[in-house]
Amino acid sequence: MTQSDSVFSGEYSMLNYLDPRNHITPLTELHYLPGFSKTGVRVFIKDAPFKNIKTIPARHMLEQKRMAGKLEGVHTLIECSSGGMASALADLYRHYGIERFVAVIANDTASGRKEELNMKGVSVVYENDIPESMSMTNYARQQGRQSGWLNLDQYENTDNPESYEKWFAPQIYEQLCQSGLGNHPLIFCAPMGTCGTILGNGKYFKEHHPDCRVVGVKLAPGKRVPGIRDEDRLQRVGLYQKYIVKPMKIGSGCVVDELVSVETYSAYKRALSVIHTGFDFGLSSGAGLEGGLTYLAKCKGREEVILVVIALDGYKLYATDKITTVLDGNEFINKVPPSI
Repeated sequence: MTQSDSVFSGEYSMLNYLDPRNHITPLTELHYLPGFSKTGVRVFIKDAPFKNIKTIPARHMLEQKRMAGKLEGVHTLIECSSGGMASALADLYRHYGIERFVAVIANDTASGRKEELNMKGVSVVYENDIPESMSMTNYARQQGRQSGWLNLDQYENTDNPESYEKWFAPQIYEQLCQSGLGNHPLIFCAPMGTCGTILGNGKYFKEHHPDCRVVGVKLAPGKRVPGIRDEDRLQRVGLYQKYIVKPMKIGSGCVVDELVSVETYSAYKRALSVIHTGFDFGLSSGAGLEGGLTYLAKCKGREEVILVVIALDGYKLYATDKITTVLDGNEFINKVPPSI
């Protein structure tokens, strides 16, 4: 298969199916929020295409490289990932004429995610397989400099946030407008891993919505949730340093208005409360919702507001070795009220 054949995007091609722009996902209002009773707040969940928010930047970053002629001669793609980007690239790389994909992942990656990557034919390098003096991102960058190799570097690549600004945020805003909510005060909240999601969506809303605040969610120090970082680990992310930390220090030029920290337990418990309503809602999604509700609970003077949180992922890949090892067993038998 030649590269020109592999990127054929006809109506019935597999690559066309994998294009997240062709999947208009629902914007769903939540009516059951245990422990949160602030009146006037309406909470909406925006589903990610394929239950993986990283399908959006994965496709866009590859397309940008293809259009710039930078995929010629590339036989191996390598990327450091907490799982979502690795999964998305695993679906796409062959369609761009690339023969092999290497994912650099943490040792404690969920077993369900590891099995998924194995099924998709991905070559995996674990954190404990690389030199102790080198971070996983720097290892991927170093390997990507070899002839015939490519590292997209999602943590530094501005095509990452640009993809959300161009393709995802407009979809959310259009759905709000169709519901008559386009001019209501808006809180957009997203967890921070690579920071592409919050930067791209936040930039769009800041430019198009008349009354919007953007809230970034990070983990409390030393805590772990797949796909999200605490402050110490965010300090190693180029997009965070350049577009969030520095602008906030000088008081201007940043799309993020507030930063909120959440604990692992509260994030998982919040995710489970949404799962109990029948929604496929992942752990990082739970952190985003918990952060948004934490911020709103402290707000004054914003009695009527729309909170939009993205369902970044689903829960099923983490069900056996993440949720059950953090939450108490009694949490799983709690019943939601009827007619929610």
